[in-house]
Amino acid sequence: MNYYRSKLAPLPEFHPLPEYTDAANVEENIKHWIDTKSANLDMFCRKDSTNKYGYRFVNSEDFKDIIDETRKIMGVDVQFTFTRRVHTTDHLCPLYFSVWYHAVTYSIGDDTELYVSDAQLKRFVKQHKL
Repeated sequence: MNYYRSKLAPLPEFHPLPEYTDAANVEENIKHWIDTKSANLDMFCRKDSTNKYGYRFVNSEDFKDIIDETRKIMGVDVQFTFTRRVHTTDHLCPLYFSVWYHAVTYSIGDDTELYVSDAQLKRFVKQHKL
């Protein structure tokens, strides 16, 4: 679930997630996708030398997305790190992806905090204003 809400620092656009596949999470589907040169191979599999077909099904870490941006808040440059974590099903069928949560940290110089609220962000910026 995603509860991140900020008017001061809205979320950037993350890379899109694949829709879903109703194919089972089994190696036979990987082999079929390789044989038919299916686009599903790129969307739902990643190269893996430990698997006999050279691919494995995606997992949640494959869709973790991190975006670093500098934004002006109350006239001060603030460095933001936006992280999207994704949930994937691990059982057989269907294989789908959804946003699990967003984490946001911000920093000025060496001072870093995890986003909690816009009020906290404003206090943080005021402390660092010259």
